[in-house]
Amino acid sequence: MSKCDITIDFDREDATYRGGETVSGTARVTVNKNLTSKGITLSHFWKTHGRGNTDQGEEHEELLASDAKLMAGETFNFPFSFETALEPVTYHGTLINIDHFVKVQVDVPWARDPKLEAEYILLPGKAPPPLEDHEDLESKPTPKWVVLLLWLVFGPMLLMLLPILLPIYIYTTIKNSMITRRLGEVELKTVPQTIHPGGTWTGTLRFTPKRDVPINGINARLVCEESATSGSGTNQTTYTEKVHTEVHSVEPEGLLLAGKPFEKEISVPFPEITAYSFSDIDNNIDWSIQIRIDLPGVPDWKQEEYANVVPVEFLDPSATPQEGAPKDTKTSPDTEA
Repeated sequence: MSKCDITIDFDREDATYRGGETVSGTARVTVNKNLTSKGITLSHFWKTHGRGNTDQGEEHEELLASDAKLMAGETFNFPFSFETALEPVTYHGTLINIDHFVKVQVDVPWARDPKLEAEYILLPGKAPPPLEDHEDLESKPTPKWVVLLLWLVFGPMLLMLLPILLPIYIYTTIKNSMITRRLGEVELKTVPQTIHPGGTWTGTLRFTPKRDVPINGINARLVCEESATSGSGTNQTTYTEKVHTEVHSVEPEGLLLAGKPFEKEISVPFPEITAYSFSDIDNNIDWSIQIRIDLPGVPDWKQEEYANVVPVEFLDPSATPQEGAPKDTKTSPDTEA
């Protein structure tokens, strides 16, 4: 029998809250054996679990009871309440799960602490405050001794890697030259974009071919990918899983004429799935858009951009909140649009 039995009851039966709401309930500690406690605490936090190492947010802690001798048979009820975090919202994916917890812990000296974690669901609610804009500071010249030190430290390493880096550099130079001789300078004009599920990413692709160029087509590939890293050092492994993949046609197969400017507005619709962008040390959810010009017989031109996907409530406070808990995401096959 454990020294204490702990239960945590939320004020809502489904333990579901929206960002910025108040979570409240009662923590109950029943003492089974006489013991000396150095305090009983309640904390709340989010953390990941799944294939990767655990990432955890800041742990907010409050003291429920101070040092005391606890006697067998005693039961203590501790009402609690706190305002939820605004993000990250609860997410259940393939490699990554993000959940929010309330933890009650009895501090017992020189023994294992009785403790209990209870999970609650956080849905999108109040939007986080926007990041403040900061003026760029004037860059100061790097001291010569710092430059010299960097060369002393990394110079030998670069020399060792030269046999590997040089072929890569040569290949990249030749590839870019082959593409430029056909397409000229290719520009994908876009800006960093924050998008909600169901929103649209936009960009403009423009170039002027230097010769008549056949193409197998131009497409935009939208990918949402989870990545989770487990272990560390030489035992570190990173797992990836595509949550969503979709290919949109920008230009069909055909012939691009020399000297005729090509300019096309690109619009990539995002699906209505609740896999929001997330980035931490060992767990990430990324949305990328890869624009590819498929050139027969030579390397393709391609460029990858990233989008920040957030709940619609973060961008439009008047949006109707989606009801219910977040659903598990599943990988979707490539589709042509």
